Amino acid sequence: PPSARVIAAMLSSPYTARVPGPGCDTGGAAWPVTAGEPITTQCGAAGLRVEAAPHGDGAVEFLPPNGFATQNYRVSVTIALGSGFVGCAGIFTRAGPAGRYFTNICGDNAVGIDEMSTRRSSPIFLQFTRRASSHRITAVAQGLDQSIYVDGTRVGTIAIGAFPATDYVGLGIINVSNRPGSAVFSHFSFTLLPASRHA
Repeated sequence: PPSARVIAAMLSSPYTARVPGPGCDTGGAAWPVTAGEPITTQCGAAGLRVEAAPHGDGAVEFLPPNGFATQNYRVSVTIALGSGFVGCAGIFTRAGPAGRYFTNICGDNAVGIDEMSTRRSSPIFLQFTRRASSHRITAVAQGLDQSIYVDGTRVGTIAIGAFPATDYVGLGIINVSNRPGSAVFSHFSFTLLPASRHA
């Protein structure tokens, strides 16, 4: 495990990638995509374009160079949904075999947090935001709290402890239409938070 000095350095400096994803980011993080998931990725000047097959969903996982030294962290990314996209795109936190949280923006301007277990998926927070070509979405995992920020403003916090540990963080997409759908992710930032700090 990282030393206290290394952890202190990680707490003070976020990991950033203007274009995240496999083959796009050269900062030392791993960005695996599970084989067989119905998504494709493409690096571009605007960011990482992730396309999902009709009624398909998947994740581009993020594994920081030094692992998850604490279970508290903030993840931010700018998301531009493709034209006519029907579904949601966002950030997976506390992801592991039991499930994960999905902090997301949807084609109907809904923003929310979903609890996604191996058995079911259910929204635990839902609100709506203004229409824009892109939004900055931030997910904060802090103790039992899961918070969502939209364009720098916190819009909700839910206290729930279903998934306490993190195997990976991810950029996710869920396409509920009968044609391919895409989203572009850019300006990714991952910041570890100490256990005592509140976002």
